[in-house]
Formats: sequence, structure tokens, C-alpha cells
Amino acid sequence: MGPSDRYEFAPGLAELEAYLRARFRSNRGPDRGNIALAYWIEVAFRIGDDTYLDFTDGKRLRAKAVSYEP
Repeated sequence: MGPSDRYEFAPGLAELEAYLRARFRSNRGPDRGNIALAYWIEVAFRIGDDTYLDFTDGKRLRAKAVSYEP
């Protein structure tokens, strides 16, 4: 072992890692980042924050809400 600032990988580990990486298949579900972004886009729309349009290529989720204030 030894001090962490002097750790060295054993010879052959890079090759082993490349071998394993080429065979690894992720079983993860949908990307959580995309789910979170979709949630925040919906929240922004509901509160009238049009900055969500930056993430939807300017496309509205639904027709803009009508304001009945004078």
C-alpha cells in the first residue's frame, strides 16, 4: 500500500480495464438527468417562467396561459 500520493497502478491493469469496459453493458433505466430536466421544464411553464423555452428550442409545451388581469 503506501502513501496515496505515490500510488502506482499494477502493470496490465489498463489492459484489463479496457477489456472489461468493452464488455460492460449498463442496465440503468432512463437517464435521470433527462427526467429531472423534463420536471423543471414543466414547473417553469406552470409558474410562467418562459426560460424553459431555451431547453425546448422555443417550442411551447401548451398554448400560453391567458392573463385576465387588467
